[in-house]
Amino acid sequence: MILGKFLALTRIPFNIASWVASLPVSGTVVLAVIFLIYAVGGAIMDALALLLITIPIFFPVAQELGCDPVWFAVIITVVTTLGAVTPPVGATTYVVAGMAKGTELKEVFKGVSFFLPAYILCIILLMIFPAIITFLPTLLQ
Repeated sequence: MILGKFLALTRIPFNIASWVASLPVSGTVVLAVIFLIYAVGGAIMDALALLLITIPIFFPVAQELGCDPVWFAVIITVVTTLGAVTPPVGATTYVVAGMAKGTELKEVFKGVSFFLPAYILCIILLMIFPAIITFLPTLLQ
């Protein structure tokens, strides 16, 4: 709550968003860097904590780049869950290994590794075809 008030009073996220939008790189590069931060962050810390810390900074950047808010939220969720299962730190895999008595952590990471290409393909498809995400909200309007 204190972080939120600080960011609102100082307008740091909006200043960062304006600065990033003025950089001489495409919006796709900026989004790729944001997604990389979420993937690495999701691998080393709790997803909810990561989202609470970073959304106030990255959401205004995405808006400044012209991203649909629903699309951005879904993509960030998928990328963060990718990070949560990515070896060697993926926090979710440790939970699964702890729940599956008699199963080694190495075996859980091996099983999760089959899902990583599917995650990456899903993220690529959602970036190329954003209508996969945004068609439903437009139908409900």
